[in-house]
Amino acid sequence: MKPTILIVEDYKDIRDILKEKLEEWGLEVGCAQNVEEGIKRIQEKEWKIALVNMRLPSQLYGIDMIKAIRLRWPNTIILAMSGDRDENLKQEALDAGASDYLTKPDDLRMDVFDDKIRSLLQKGAA
Repeated sequence: MKPTILIVEDYKDIRDILKEKLEEWGLEVGCAQNVEEGIKRIQEKEWKIALVNMRLPSQLYGIDMIKAIRLRWPNTIILAMSGDRDENLKQEALDAGASDYLTKPDDLRMDVFDDKIRSLLQKGAA
């Protein structure tokens, strides 16, 4: 069974690049462009990893997505992402249940991103 990754990201270009990269690794990838779609996706099934943008343009925010995932699937590994370098936002994400945090675009460089995802996949396999 393929590991599963849910991407909750409002920017289509970022979503598509990440999806393509992860599918090249043989992973099953699902996408949502906002929290409302993300919540529907987590009701469908459990995801091994969720990549969640913290600043989503909707009624709900990334922090709400993290809380919803954590409530429904406590073992899902959550990687929060944001272009905002605000340490308070990072800490809020971690406090809500995120396993780690990436800063866009720096941490989305493929070498950094690859290392982070591979590490999380190994951690989840343990």
